[in-house]
Amino acid sequence: MELVETILYVDDMERTRDFYLNLGAEVRLESPRFCQLSFGELRIALLPREYGDAPALSFCCPDLPAAIDRVVEQGGELLVEPDPALASKPGAIQAATVLDPSGNTLILWHRCADGGEGT
Repeated sequence: MELVETILYVDDMERTRDFYLNLGAEVRLESPRFCQLSFGELRIALLPREYGDAPALSFCCPDLPAAIDRVVEQGGELLVEPDPALASKPGAIQAATVLDPSGNTLILWHRCADGGEGT
């Protein structure tokens, strides 16, 4: 598992993006419903509030089922399972939502390659 970014759920994408840009962030990726900013090596992703309320940590996982099992074995709780229909769609992102023992949200994900293999 690799910690990729902290996710912030926002009400006003443009205003929040500009706020962080004025604090020295740089835009890495941007679309109408997603913005990834960087402060050096650290990344923040901005997503619409409809996807969540509290900040979340985003982890890229080469083996998503193994990562989920590991989190649960360590006392985490699986809230949202990955959509199995996405496994066969090249380029799709499969994701699971889990909570750590203190109730903090983690997003575990991988991008499906040809044949459904995670990358």
